[in-house]
Amino acid sequence: MLPQRVGWVTDPKRVRRLYNELGPQLRNNAPKCRFKAKLRSDRQEPTQSHQIWAMDFFHAQLATGWKVRILAIVVTYAWYAPATDLKFSYNGGDVVITLAKVCQQIDYPRVIRCDYDSECVSRDLVSKANPKGVVVECF
Repeated sequence: MLPQRVGWVTDPKRVRRLYNELGPQLRNNAPKCRFKAKLRSDRQEPTQSHQIWAMDFFHAQLATGWKVRILAIVVTYAWYAPATDLKFSYNGGDVVITLAKVCQQIDYPRVIRCDYDSECVSRDLVSKANPKGVVVECF
């Protein structure tokens, strides 16, 4: 602490009180620039198959102690899962590869709903989904 270096006798409580009284406009971390996802205000219910898919991650732990992540893709109209992919670690590219495999077997959806995971809102997923006309909704 700077006052102790100068030679003042202080304690952390006094330093924190003085810091709060001065009220400096300092931030600990810079704000993260996030992908602007579509808000859920105008969400629609699916009226036909392969119109809206949902995607989320589940976590599990093996008997050996290893942790695994499971990507589940669900067709919300028919409530079936065309893909459940299990890996030890995921990134945005892995999600894109899994979705590409599923979309080769089945047609592309119009909307993919996912939560605000870093893998789901990665630039890889958005750049691959936009040319195909797929909207990524995050909530």
